[in-house]
Parts: sequence; C-alpha cells; structure tokens
Amino acid sequence: HFYAGRAHLRLENLDRALAHFRTNLSLVPGNWRAQIPVAQILTVQEKPQESLEAWRRVVELQPTDPAQRLELAEAWRRVGQWGEMIAELEAALRLAPEDHGTGTYLAWTLATAPVAGVRDGARAVLLAERAAAAGETADRLDTLGAALAEAGRHQEAARAVERALSLLPRNAAELRTEYEARLALYRSGRAFHHR
Repeated sequence: HFYAGRAHLRLENLDRALAHFRTNLSLVPGNWRAQIPVAQILTVQEKPQESLEAWRRVVELQPTDPAQRLELAEAWRRVGQWGEMIAELEAALRLAPEDHGTGTYLAWTLATAPVAGVRDGARAVLLAERAAAAGETADRLDTLGAALAEAGRHQEAARAVERALSLLPRNAAELRTEYEARLALYRSGRAFHHR
C-alpha cells in the first residue's frame, strides 16, 4: 500500500494516496515513518485539525526527532494554538540546541505571536542574538529586530533591520517591502505582531 500511495501521490491524486497510506498505517500502526505521509497529505489538503492529530501521533511515536517537533509546531500554528506551538519549538531546540534555524523561528514566534500572553521579548532577544552571532543573515537580523522591538529596544531594532536590508539580494522586492514596513514600526516606537 505504501508504494501504491506513492504512485498516486506522483499523479497528484491525494485522496487515493491518502487512502493507501492509511491502509499501510493500519498494517504497521506503531511505525512513525508510516504516519508521516498521512500527516503531510492532510497538511497539503488544508485539514488543520486532522493534520494536527496526525503530527501529534508522529511525535508520540518519535519524540526525539526535532524535525517532527517542528512539523507539530507548524500544525499547532495552523489551528491558532500559539502556546502549544512555542512549547514544541522549545522541545525541538532542546533536542538540537545548535540549530540556529529553530532558534531563529522560536525567537520570531516569541516576539511576534498575535497572542500577547505567549510573547517573551527578553527570551526572543537572547535566542536571536545567539543565532545572529553564529552568522548574520537578513532573516536572523530581521528576527533580532522583531525581538528587540518586543523588548522595547526600538532604536536597536531599527539598526538590526537596517543591517538586514543591506544583506537582502536586489531581487528580493517583496521581502524588502516587509522589512521596510517593520523598520517604520520600530522607528515609531512600536513592535511587529502577527494578526
């Protein structure tokens, strides 16, 4: 059933692929790898609650894999559960403490979450500074700017985003527009939060 599922997936017949992957999963219910294609298809099909349950099962079966924790964090985000998302990002970072991508994503979420109760500017700054110290990239500096602004350090936030803008490639017009909008917020003494 696994190979039939893959064949239908290549043909972009997601419903048939899902049916085959679910049958395969019923034959090996404790196999976390067999759960992943089910979770992925449910995610692509934009079935957030079913996708969340599938990713929860993957992590339940394989709790020490940071990549699966990141997938579960994204599933929590899609259902608007920011606290749970942050908990999974924290778990992923504990499993891979030198993963600056995860650290940056956690810092961004702690700084910009739409729910005030889960934001933590001070922790976001620590994580973002650590990632930027490992190598400045536009993304890491933009995250540092968001974290600094959330912590009330707006001038430093503006400087971080100015540096981020200088690192963007010329063909990144959409990102440049986003960064400039955040820069304007920081210069006016405000932080950026998702809506």
